[in-house]
Amino acid sequence: MADERQHTPEPWKIGNRGMIYTDDLRLAIMEPCKDASIEEQAANAARIVAAINTVAGMTTEELQALGLGGLAKLYADRNQSNA
Repeated sequence: MADERQHTPEPWKIGNRGMIYTDDLRLAIMEPCKDASIEEQAANAARIVAAINTVAGMTTEELQALGLGGLAKLYADRNQSNA
């Protein structure tokens, strides 16, 4: 069964204190980690944004079907084509 929920459209960007936004300034994620420094929160946000933007256009079901190995191959293929 397909997931009927809609995710925030890409691309995502990093805002202040690790908050993640879209181009139209809608908040995608706002849950700072209480035990993390501002620098760690920003690094975590950068990692999330990079991952989300890499798989832009794919459905959640496609991502789940790929699994970790498939995602690693997708990433490698996309980076090679951008080189």
